[in-house]
Amino acid sequence: RFPAILTFGCFLFIFVPIIQSRSSGSTSKLDYDAYKKISYGRRSAVRDKWRLWKEGVIPYAVAPETPEKTRKAFLAAAKGWESSTCIKFVPEEKSHLYSIYVTPTGNCPCCSTLGKFNRRQTFILHDG
Repeated sequence: RFPAILTFGCFLFIFVPIIQSRSSGSTSKLDYDAYKKISYGRRSAVRDKWRLWKEGVIPYAVAPETPEKTRKAFLAAAKGWESSTCIKFVPEEKSHLYSIYVTPTGNCPCCSTLGKFNRRQTFILHDG
């Protein structure tokens, strides 16, 4: 068994499932080595090239009402992606035509479109 992979917007969240041992009834996490073996090579998650972020740079802004815990989680995830891929997150500036807007308010618990979409793309990230 391998960790389940879920894609939300520009992030890849990996959940190491907890599995129940049939013989003993005990619960244990899968080996972390299985997680580390997942490749972060070139992907083709979007078909339209215009939806790719120019030079891998993703401008972002975080809504003022975003809880500090959620803000820190987003920034930690962004740093993780920067260290494993060619993606670079930068704070949004007026000169950026496209950006993502991290907010805790919306109709889904954690969602966004995949790739660059609209001028300011909403990335809903609820606390918890």
